[in-house]
Amino acid sequence: MYGRIVVEKDGEKILLDTMNYLSALSQEHGILKVAQSQFSQFYVGQLVEILPVHSCLTANLMGHYLTKTGELIAMMPKF
Repeated sequence: MYGRIVVEKDGEKILLDTMNYLSALSQEHGILKVAQSQFSQFYVGQLVEILPVHSCLTANLMGHYLTKTGELIAMMPKF
């Protein structure tokens, strides 16, 4: 599981239960596993919010980090 699914319904964000999750991820797309009872809530092209289960995906995109003491930590260059 790569992340939990959040949907918006009537202007309110709802975190779906753990039977619904992001099961695969690439740079271009992701695959959602959704319980049959929840499937009718989704449509092709709909935007959904994903809460990642860990921060590695986000951390990988950063060019550098700044510590609380002001130290700059550079990431390895991407080739």
